[in-house]
Amino acid sequence: MTKYKSILNVLVGSVAAATYAGAPVISTGDTSVKTEAGINYESAFVFRGLKLDGNPVFRPYANAAKLLELNLGLFDAVYAVASTTQTLNTEQPNATWNRSDVGLGFALQKGALTIAPTYQVVNSPNGAFKSAQGINVEASYDDSALLGSFALNPHASVYFGLEGNLGGGNGSGTYYEVGVAPSINVSDIKFSFPVNMGFGTGNYYQGNATQGYTSYGVSASKQITNSVSVNAGMNYFNTNSKVNANSNFWQSTVGLSWKF
Repeated sequence: MTKYKSILNVLVGSVAAATYAGAPVISTGDTSVKTEAGINYESAFVFRGLKLDGNPVFRPYANAAKLLELNLGLFDAVYAVASTTQTLNTEQPNATWNRSDVGLGFALQKGALTIAPTYQVVNSPNGAFKSAQGINVEASYDDSALLGSFALNPHASVYFGLEGNLGGGNGSGTYYEVGVAPSINVSDIKFSFPVNMGFGTGNYYQGNATQGYTSYGVSASKQITNSVSVNAGMNYFNTNSKVNANSNFWQSTVGLSWKF
């Protein structure tokens, strides 16, 4: 491919599930740092199917990617990537800044395939929960050259918990995710229809639930300028009753992003 368009999408999805974040275009051979920042407003904070907060939250984020001048032979390109997402809840007194996600890693490109190993750290600045850390490996495939407008954009990931817990269980556990996100462009608006499934082992989820959730969504994004875009979306979650007492619910999101 002459241009790589999904480096930061992979990172955002694997670090903090900032669902509607975009990605700057990184041309092959361009070693400058490509960055993006934005903010999402979510009607409820949902992470890997676990409804962590039923109150609305703001989630500002920033991402960066840099092409490394490495000749590894097996891969076409290797990027160093970094991402952070903060979760702010203004509905809870003295709990405005309750989560901080940080990820550092690489994105390895081979044709349409991208593999992104990332070291992740999640902290609670207000002490709402114990910090957690782990390694996430995500693979995504750009099948647009094969399927054209019927492209599914599949991805799969596995998270190995090293310390703490992010799924509500009593062990660090391991989390698995698979999904697709077909899309269509209508009048300069990109509509996406993501479907994701999450699973856990090793007490990642409460009650050692294996099947965690299935989510179905629709999102729309529009480029306002060369660097600014807006987005909105809706997701429906069908979760295991061990994961959430209220196992089925909706989540809506609106956001704004800048690429520079």
